[in-house]
Amino acid sequence: MTDTADDSTLDYQGDSRFGQASTLTTLAAAALLDQLTPEQLHHVITWPEANVLERYGDHVTDVVDNEPVSNTVTTDNTAVTSTPRASTKTLKQIVSGEILDDGNRSPLIDWMTGNATGDTLIHAGAPEGWGVADQSGGAGAIRNDVAVVIPRTACR
Repeated sequence: MTDTADDSTLDYQGDSRFGQASTLTTLAAAALLDQLTPEQLHHVITWPEANVLERYGDHVTDVVDNEPVSNTVTTDNTAVTSTPRASTKTLKQIVSGEILDDGNRSPLIDWMTGNATGDTLIHAGAPEGWGVADQSGGAGAIRNDVAVVIPRTACR
């Protein structure tokens, strides 16, 4: 977690790998909004040598295939995994304007805010009146959520 007001961070097992499942769609949507054509996006998501996340400075997230294959994670390799620290850093870059301009960031946040599949996850623990823009993911034993939590004062 990163507090964007002062850049302080808090994480639990920040460098431990997790299977991304559908949380990857947030990064894919950001890549698409960052001027990639759908064909280019397919190549980015499928082949690591063209990984747009590396262009964003994320050398940890390992994208090697599209869903549903990306939902299959094994403990013996890093394919289709990331870490909380890497995901948080990339998501912060996306929503802070380092990667997307306002015209592209707003639709992404709107799409993430309308996500109901994460209502029992981060959204459930957010203070009343705060906004939560999230994308959850799950496959088998995998269950995770990436989110931007917006203070009540910024939700007006």
